[in-house]
Amino acid sequence: MRARIERWLAGIWYGSAPVPWILSALEPVYARLKPKPPEPSKNSSVPAIVVIGNLTVGGAGKTPLLIALVESAKARGIKVGVISRGYGRSSSQLLRVHADSDWRMVGDEPLLIAKRTGVPVCVANDRMAAARALASECTLLFSDDGMQNPQLARALEILVIDGARGFGNQRLLPAGPCRSATENYQARFPLRVINISAEATQSPLANDPGAWTMRLSGNVLHSLDGKAQQPLSAIAGIRVRALAGIGNPARFYAALRAVGAVVEPILVADHGLVRLQDGNTPIVMTEKDALKYANCAEFKCGVWYLPVSAELCAPLR
Repeated sequence: MRARIERWLAGIWYGSAPVPWILSALEPVYARLKPKPPEPSKNSSVPAIVVIGNLTVGGAGKTPLLIALVESAKARGIKVGVISRGYGRSSSQLLRVHADSDWRMVGDEPLLIAKRTGVPVCVANDRMAAARALASECTLLFSDDGMQNPQLARALEILVIDGARGFGNQRLLPAGPCRSATENYQARFPLRVINISAEATQSPLANDPGAWTMRLSGNVLHSLDGKAQQPLSAIAGIRVRALAGIGNPARFYAALRAVGAVVEPILVADHGLVRLQDGNTPIVMTEKDALKYANCAEFKCGVWYLPVSAELCAPLR
């Protein structure tokens, strides 16, 4: 049901469907309740915090960007860690995330970050509590989201924008996808990264002269059981069931279609879980989704996932 609601809302927020009166009526309610825009600040009791966020709900590519920045910091010898609320997790405790943690307890994205980077990752409803928990072992922390949290001290903010969707109809929730106003966003967020992957290459946002651009690249499929790999091009001309429990699943479908695959989407909510059935049609999913379906590793149809990495390009000056 949640996946169908998300698809319905996406048609309104990012498409041409009219905004229902009930959503318009709730927009000013959200505007009154949302927190005031935070001012970047420092807190001497925690390491420097870089917040990576967006102005809209749903995925813009924050997690791949965060992983890329963490790896870059590691390569420079910086002791780096990651803090997150762990959206959708079943626990409210402050927890350290390990590569073998249960995604239900810590959240799928923090687990993916921990597995990909190997750096200290901590989840807590209070991100500052997570930051304090990592203070003794890190000199730099990246916060996975939290841009709208006025209590979160931050040394720097990085605004991530989906180049294909942009800010949609630019209205506040629930009439639109925006968690905060988009006016003067270029002045408010000097450091911006626009995801121009796949279908976003023709977006007007991609021409923002002051923004970095980012592409998500992934060319190798991995079997869910970890025993095999094949080039993404191997699914050219093949019908596949595509599972993408991410904020913008169309981006994942576009990447598969770009190599010639015939895509049958599996409807699933962002961060969601569905019951998969074996069959004659192989399944291809995102790396984040692969964390949740270990029980499907023995499917005879073949279950594959596609890791992606962020490639950054500095703005022209």
